Amino acid sequence: RIFINEFSKVIPTVQSGTFGGIRKHKGKEKHKQTVKNFFEKLNAKLVLPYAIGEQFTVADILIYTHLELWDALEHFTGIGIDKNLERVYQYIKEIQQR
Repeated sequence: RIFINEFSKVIPTVQSGTFGGIRKHKGKEKHKQTVKNFFEKLNAKLVLPYAIGEQFTVADILIYTHLELWDALEHFTGIGIDKNLERVYQYIKEIQQR
């Protein structure tokens, strides 16, 4: 639920940022804060090893698909996942091992 509610705010922010001048640093801090807030909430809500507990679900497919593509978004926007969000990185590792 958090993913759907919050990620719907992040994607338009990143898209508008990418094409609206984020690479030229126009409004970059605002975009960066929106993305940071999203990943902090995700980090707090993840129930490892998977998104909602012990079982791999459709939620994991949805979340991981977008996390996997984040490298490309980071390349274009310059905004990445904070390295201190250990649960997010642990989640990515668990899914990749699956």
